[in-house]
Formats: sequence, C-alpha cells, structure tokens
Amino acid sequence: MNRFELPAGYSIVRLQDLHVSDQEKLLPLIFALAREQYPEWPAERSENWLKALHGGNENGTKMAASVVLNPDGKPEGLSALELYANGTAMINYSVASKASPHYLALIYAATKDMMEGVRALQARGDVIDFVAKEHHLNSDRAVAGYYAVGQVPIDGPTSLLSAEIKYYEVAYGDPKDVGHQAGIDHAMMLADPKTGINQDEVVHLWLIQDFIPSHPDKPLPDLLRALAESYAREHSIYRELDYRMDPGYISLHQLADHLPADATYQQAVQASARGAAKFMGLKA
Repeated sequence: MNRFELPAGYSIVRLQDLHVSDQEKLLPLIFALAREQYPEWPAERSENWLKALHGGNENGTKMAASVVLNPDGKPEGLSALELYANGTAMINYSVASKASPHYLALIYAATKDMMEGVRALQARGDVIDFVAKEHHLNSDRAVAGYYAVGQVPIDGPTSLLSAEIKYYEVAYGDPKDVGHQAGIDHAMMLADPKTGINQDEVVHLWLIQDFIPSHPDKPLPDLLRALAESYAREHSIYRELDYRMDPGYISLHQLADHLPADATYQQAVQASARGAAKFMGLKA
C-alpha cells in the first residue's frame, strides 16, 4: 500500500460546506486533534470558528477546513486555513492523529483536499492571492505537503531571496497577557519553536505549487506585508498594543524587503522548487 494512500472506509469532508449542526458536532473533536499536536498553543473557540466559517469573524477572517474521518466518523486528519480580508491566507493547521499508522496518508489527504477547497472558494468568488504554510524542514507534514501539493520553502537555496532571513511565527497569545512577562515569554516561545519547544530545526514559510493566485501579477512582497498585518492582527499577543512589535510581522516584512520588488508568487514558487527536494533531503 502506498504510504500516502488512505485505507478503505476513510472519507474527507469540508467543514465550510457542512450544515452548522454538523460543524458544531465536529468542532470539539477537531479541537482535540489540534490540541494533541499543539498542546502549548492557545485553545480554539467554537464561536470564532463558526463565525469564520459563515462569512467572517470580527476581523473579516474566513475559514476553510478539510477533515479526514475514519470509518467511525471521527476526525483523524485536518488541514485548516484562515482567509484574511486582504486576500492572503495561512494554513494554520496541518495535523493528524499521532497514534494512527496512517499519519502521512492523513496529512497528504487533508492537504490535497484543502487546496481543492481553495480552488472551490475562488470559483465562488473569493479572492485568494496568497496561500502559505509553516513547517519544520524535515517534518513528516512538510514531506507529505511536498508530494501532495508541491509546497516548497520560500527560503531554499534556489529562492529569490537576496539574504538569509530567520523566520518567526506570530507570537500567539491573549492580549491581556501582554502585561505579564510569563505571558510574553510563552508567546515568544511559540514564535520561535526551535529554542522554545526544543525542536531540532527552525520553522520555514512554505509556498504551494498547486495554487494559482486570483491575481497572478500581484507583487509577492506586497502580499507578504499584507499577510503580516492580517496574521498579527488576528493572533498576536501584541495585537491590542502594537501588532508591529510581533516577531512574525517583522520577519514577514524582512522576507518582503529581500525579494525583487516585482517578483510574483508563482515566480518565487518556481525558483524555490528547483532546489526544494535536495534542501529537504528528498529524492527528486
């Protein structure tokens, strides 16, 4: 059996296409799956997800999620995306049950269906000009995503970047904790998982080959700066103080500043793709 092939009896649903009653039934199980992978991240709220799935939350952020169900109807795989009002999107979750012997297949299936879901959203009229993910270089999730949708690190050896940039995630946290050093320390740990959570390597920002932007000619630096603002406003512990203090916001701007001003998303993907497999230690 192919390691990326789901066993018989598994199915995939798109959360955004389900009735709200079905969404409400699945969300606690989805959150439990996400918590298994990311126990240190702030807890998700059903209210926020339901608003985002039905037109947008307070920030105008929409959501889409592909959920892999086992034969008993329980979620075992998830790929969840936030679509911001400026047309940029981040796939925040790419997870599978750690106990499953089909881990790679679950990630592969959820990721592949997510990008089909993105195309469906574009066909409905949603403008999506940028989609990205965050992964460690040699993680199973990165490998599955590479084969599923051609995701490649923006900062590989053949990238368009003119300098090496250390990537930070957004410092996830509750704004009320910004006045407490322990709260800030925890948020900064999440922004820099290598030092904060004892991972073996740094996090990279990944672009996706199997994605066509709604406006292919938009400059990628402008899209990265737009993503920085929306991503930090949505999640940063600094979002009520000054989201521009966020390390993820800063590093996205640094990436933008070291790309050709007129480079497009697809040009960056094509450049990075040339050296991605070797960079990841894969057979091309």
